[in-house]
Parts: sequence; C-alpha cells; structure tokens
Amino acid sequence: MSGSNNNEAARDFFSRNAERYAKSDSHAHGSDLPALISHIPLSERESALDVATGTGFTALELAKIVPHVCGVDTTYHMLGQARLLLRREGMDNVCLCLSDASHLPFADQTFDAITCRRAAHHFADKAAFLLESRRCLRSGGYIGISDMVAPEGFEGTYNNFERARDSSHFFAENSRKWESILSSCGFGVTFSEVKEERVTFSRWLYPVEESGPEGKKCREFLEHSDESFRRAIGYRNDEHTFIKRRMVIVASV
Repeated sequence: MSGSNNNEAARDFFSRNAERYAKSDSHAHGSDLPALISHIPLSERESALDVATGTGFTALELAKIVPHVCGVDTTYHMLGQARLLLRREGMDNVCLCLSDASHLPFADQTFDAITCRRAAHHFADKAAFLLESRRCLRSGGYIGISDMVAPEGFEGTYNNFERARDSSHFFAENSRKWESILSSCGFGVTFSEVKEERVTFSRWLYPVEESGPEGKKCREFLEHSDESFRRAIGYRNDEHTFIKRRMVIVASV
C-alpha cells in the first residue's frame, strides 16, 4: 500500500472508531505512557508536540508539565475526541491541528520535545517523520516514541497479523531497527526499553469486534499460523492470550 493510500485507510479506520479509542483503557492508562513521559526531561521544556495525537491522552499528560503543547493528527474525528478530553480536564494550553507526520506545519526549531505514541506503525516513511521531527526540534531537544514492535525473525508474519485487524497498519519494526533509523536521522538514543503485556484476543482486537469480519479473519490467521510464530508471540490457546510488545525509545538531537 502506498503512503497516500495508507493515509486514506488510516483516516477511514480512525474516523469510524474515534469514540471507541476515546474510551480505550489501554490508551488512557497503558504503562507505556508514563514510561514515555518520564524518560524525557520535560520539566526543563517550554513547548512540546505530540504527533498522531489521536484522542489526546499523550497530549494531556504533556500539558500537565509543559506550558505550551500542540497535538497533530490526520483524522478530524480523533481530534474532536481530543478536544473533548482536554476540555473535561480543564487544559487550555494545548492547540490541535490536522497534519501528516511527514509534513509538519511548523517552522524550524519550534519545539523542545516531540512525542509519538502507538502510531508509527501506520507511517509508510518513518525516516521522513523523524527528519521532520528533527527539523522542528530545537538544539538539545528530545523525541520520544512508543510503538508496537515485531518479534525478531517474524516481522513479516507479525505485520500480516496486525493488518488482518486493521488494514491501515503499515509496518511495525523491531527495536533494533528503530535505533538504526533514529541514528541515521541524526538522533542519539538516550533510553530504549521493550515492555511486554499479556493480552486477551479481544483486548488486542479492540476497537475491532471479535464477531466482525476482521475479528474472524484474525482468529483464522492465528489458527493457521506456524507453531514457531505462535511461540514467538507466546500464544496460549487455552486462554486465547498472547504477548504484545511495545517499545519506548527516547533520543536527543
């Protein structure tokens, strides 16, 4: 799928599911969020940007620490949910706007910190996103990324599994690849960790319905996948659970 087609697929998927993402306990309270926030020295920062802000959970946490925050996303309905969240929480130091991750509408050296949580697997060109982020960061600035990672040696199968759930999923790298891409884009990694969470099949699917066509396709995929792949994701057939891995990585300019 080309980058432009993937953007359209992502907008369609997230427009349909915006309200459900706004209610997602995993997105609101997942352990990767405090890990991401705590490993960026935000108390010393004046401004921060959250790329692919979605329904605003990361922007909200940034706004509790940083005086000026901006959140960008390609999906109007997701930004609408973010506005509702920020209004409920009484946060008036966050601006929200429509923007693609690889074409940020900001001047050079605008921000002290940039975050991107649970979204980069939708980006067709991760290097373009990182180079744009580097352009927008001030000297000494930080970028923090949290995203799903594929088990090494099973990247192809794992990404096909994720695409069965969400056709706008582009590619989840492994953590070593992320470190390499960051380095090639001029960043120095200051923190890197892979967090594991055992999830039920239905929790992983959310907001997709288990009884819907995507849910059935994913169940079929698991049942017909190689035993080696099921071992790689720690699949337990009796519990219908497996391990979801997320990387938290922070780097500086």
